[in-house]
Amino acid sequence: MGRGIHTRPTISMWGTSFMLINLVLLIAQAYWIWRYATNHYLCFAAVSGDLRTAEVALRFGASPNYRLPNGETPLTLARHPLMVLTLLSAGADPNVRNATGATPLLTAVERGEKATAKILIEHGASVDRGTDSSVTPLMIASCDGRLDLVQLLLSYGADATLHDQRGFTAVDFVKGKRGAEYRAIEQLLKRATTMARNH
Repeated sequence: MGRGIHTRPTISMWGTSFMLINLVLLIAQAYWIWRYATNHYLCFAAVSGDLRTAEVALRFGASPNYRLPNGETPLTLARHPLMVLTLLSAGADPNVRNATGATPLLTAVERGEKATAKILIEHGASVDRGTDSSVTPLMIASCDGRLDLVQLLLSYGADATLHDQRGFTAVDFVKGKRGAEYRAIEQLLKRATTMARNH
């Protein structure tokens, strides 16, 4: 009877297999370190407004939807309109929520960043998506007396009839506040509410 075609593994074969396994593990580890580093570089770039670093990080595989342990993403951290546009163009979710439940649009409205708010809306951000307590961007803009943002949100179809968990609508956020801006906002909201109820 002839010898079988299978040979017994030798020590050198085991050594080679072990080296290959280690090499694969090192490559995998290097890949995950690389991904971690590029994603964090993108987040730092988003905060600082460093567009060049953000573009390099994205080119090298950083995810525009990467979520930090605290729940923030590059888009929720971004403060500059061009950075926001770059992240959205790379596929960032315009309706992502941060750890506190705020969307990038809510954050932009809170900061009074009209240009950023407009870019977000034009790239699919929901004008009515509120916080976990149902406070909408329109309510925030109204409360802060930001007539320009109220006009922007209403022009993109924000619903003035929505209410938060306490039952307050955007109009309730301006009642009793003094100043021409608040009076103008109240009139706009009342008109928008009437139109919404008549349709």
